[in-house]
Amino acid sequence: MMNLVNRNLNLVRLIMVLVSSIILAGCALPQPATPSPLRTLFHGNHVRSLAFAPDGTIVALGLVSGTIQLWNVNDGTLARTLDGQGKPVGSLAFSPDSKTLASGLLDNKVYLWRVSDGASLKTLEGHSAPVGAVAFSPDGKMVASASWDTNVKLWQVDNGNVLQVLAHAPYQVTAVAFAPKGNILAATAGNNLYLWQVPDGKLIGTAKEHTALVSYVAFAPDGQTLATASLDKTVRLWQTSNGVLLKTMQMVVPVYEVGFTPDSSIMLTAAGNVQFWRVSDGQLIQTFSNGYQPIGLTTDGQILATVSAENAQEVVKLWRMPLNLVPLSK
Repeated sequence: MMNLVNRNLNLVRLIMVLVSSIILAGCALPQPATPSPLRTLFHGNHVRSLAFAPDGTIVALGLVSGTIQLWNVNDGTLARTLDGQGKPVGSLAFSPDSKTLASGLLDNKVYLWRVSDGASLKTLEGHSAPVGAVAFSPDGKMVASASWDTNVKLWQVDNGNVLQVLAHAPYQVTAVAFAPKGNILAATAGNNLYLWQVPDGKLIGTAKEHTALVSYVAFAPDGQTLATASLDKTVRLWQTSNGVLLKTMQMVVPVYEVGFTPDSSIMLTAAGNVQFWRVSDGQLIQTFSNGYQPIGLTTDGQILATVSAENAQEVVKLWRMPLNLVPLSK
């Protein structure tokens, strides 16, 4: 059942990449002139995950082939390639100090890598199904892994021990994220959002407003809100402290990824195109047609990474923000 859900999700993603530009064309806002990319990094197939190092010097790409590529942001050169054991790399996350990279693979394991030389540091084993999402705690002492085995595990980075196993409804877990203060862990499974207290693993909130699979979760940098992206064609904003639904943003296609600018005022969504939304009132302020999921934004908000299709290949490009964003005044 879990494998079937994943195959269907991947099929929907491929279809939406082809048709979303047509659907969005009828409702998109007038666009400023398209800027030129800062760098073009990668041509090939198929980028499954992407992450920037917090210091902004490296962007990591996880490929379906199992390879992990580390690219230098400053000059667009390939720094090194990591052996992903031949399994698709479902998720990537850097430690807060940018020295360690965690990768979640479809071989049920989490791998920790030293960024400076690509050395394998630890292999975290214990899940019984593929790992689809990983996240570091803000202090860098823990890694959370979300798996299709319906569990979220908290691992201690220094020794690889399991600190907590967070189990819930019988759905594969699709996304996981720590709150900026590290005191709350969010995960999505099926149509639901779950919030746990860290480190004791106490369940403090459950939300079930989505009507289809929730594909992604992200906290705003100010820690006040979190966003969930769903195949029900909505993004929902929630209050972090109590899980209360604050706002629902209706899209025209399924949404696969969501993120925030550093000041928490703008939300980015990957739904065929990359769209920018004003958080305060939920207004769409720009649609950027040069990319789809996965996307990434540097911690300082200065560089956006996108994946797009060109000549039957996927291309990863870096863009200088703010991409001629419409001014935020009403």
